[in-house]
Amino acid sequence: MMTSRVLIFGDDMRIFLSLARAFGRTNKLVHVVPGKLSEPALKSKYVYKIHPVTEYHVSSDQWRADVKEILEKYQFDLIVPCVEPDLIAMNECRDLFKEQKLAIPSAECWNIFFDKKLTHEVCSELDIHVCDISQLSNVDTVSSVKEKFGLPLVIKPQRSYWRDQLDVKEKVYIIENINELKSCLAEVDTDGRFIIESYFTGVGVGVSVLANKGKILQAFQHRRLREGRGGSSSYRISEKLDSQLLAACEKLMQKTDYTGVCMFEFRVNRDTGNWVLLETNARFWGSMPLPISLGVDFPNQLLAIYSNKETCPQIDYAVGVKSRNYILDWYNLIKTEINFKSILPWMGQVADYVAHIPRLVLGIEKNDSFVADDMAPGIWELVQLPIGIVKKFITFTKGTNQRQPAVHPKIH
Repeated sequence: MMTSRVLIFGDDMRIFLSLARAFGRTNKLVHVVPGKLSEPALKSKYVYKIHPVTEYHVSSDQWRADVKEILEKYQFDLIVPCVEPDLIAMNECRDLFKEQKLAIPSAECWNIFFDKKLTHEVCSELDIHVCDISQLSNVDTVSSVKEKFGLPLVIKPQRSYWRDQLDVKEKVYIIENINELKSCLAEVDTDGRFIIESYFTGVGVGVSVLANKGKILQAFQHRRLREGRGGSSSYRISEKLDSQLLAACEKLMQKTDYTGVCMFEFRVNRDTGNWVLLETNARFWGSMPLPISLGVDFPNQLLAIYSNKETCPQIDYAVGVKSRNYILDWYNLIKTEINFKSILPWMGQVADYVAHIPRLVLGIEKNDSFVADDMAPGIWELVQLPIGIVKKFITFTKGTNQRQPAVHPKIH
């Protein structure tokens, strides 16, 4: 029998590592195009072969040449990019992959999922609840923005990455007072790349789906318990699917005749029952270790679709199961602002964090990095941690750290 072969573009400890483990456990040969060769995730025993390539630039053909050489040498059952810059590169070079099975949205629906303003417009057409938004322009002032949206409010990029600067991830700002609004308006570009959004009070909920030609075949829901810088969740819990949120996902999938995986980011007010869809991520997501640990194997189900094989029915996964990114979660804890009233609850969170280790051993909780059948990436992550701390300290002492914006809660 011929062994299936997959090519993953990525190297991170969350999306990439989850994909490599899922495919490797089902005896797929995992080939990798990493961004950096030093990343601990590449130590996974499920990584079969690493292919270094030149970094992609719109004005350079070297990336195309490097990737073409790989594609001519190997036949892959599926090619999967992990992060948006790689998705954008593949979208720009669709002709290079015309003979390949590529896990990115179709050209017809690309902008709907990666342009937040267009996503908002389509959601409004479909009667999906969204926040009020407005394009940020050079005529906007502190008083005009505050008058229209009140405080707090959100200023976010229309796209997380732009094709002319793929090495820069645009920031998202939560504005809580006039001074922050003044600073933000002075800092961000007003050339049509940012939008203003009303703030919705609630908890972050993610609904992840796998669809084929607009029909959802598999869905999974989680709630964020703690978030990291950039909005990624460091601690999360599986939940029962909410029928209203799932219905919103179904509308967008049917509208775009979508095939592939997608993460829908919601905020839900548990007191009122109201909710809004914040945005969509038409790719694999960072909290994927949780559904995979519960038997919801999105990567191999997606491969089955592209291989024209039967996919399994919706999996009745366990709810109330927590998973944690141990290093990122500790960073989030120590960065929490603490006052006299919050010191005791914060200490309780620290105790809960410490209790993760025995819970992990007992199988009560899950960990993004450490799994019994593939320990090397987690160990290497810990080994490299002191080096990362020293680098951050050096950067800080040199005064190169710029003001960090508040981050709009996102679910990954």
